[in-house]
This record gives sequence, C-alpha cells and structure tokens, in this order.
Amino acid sequence: MKTALKWLYATILGGLLVVGILFVWLHLHTVHGWKI
Repeated sequence: MKTALKWLYATILGGLLVVGILFVWLHLHTVHGWKI
C-alpha cells in the first residue's frame, strides 16, 4: 500500500515538473519570441 502511494506521489510530482517546464518554455517562446 505504501509503495503504491509512493509511486503515485512520484508520478504526480514528475507530471507537475514536466508541465511546469513546458509552461515556462511556451511562455518564453510566445511572449519573448525566443527561438529555442
């Protein structure tokens, strides 16, 4: 039970990290017109 909870927690954190990075990249790309 605890192992499954740990995996769920890690998956959620990883997903938030990926979404955050994508959001920042898109923000820089659209607002500042960066070509990355």
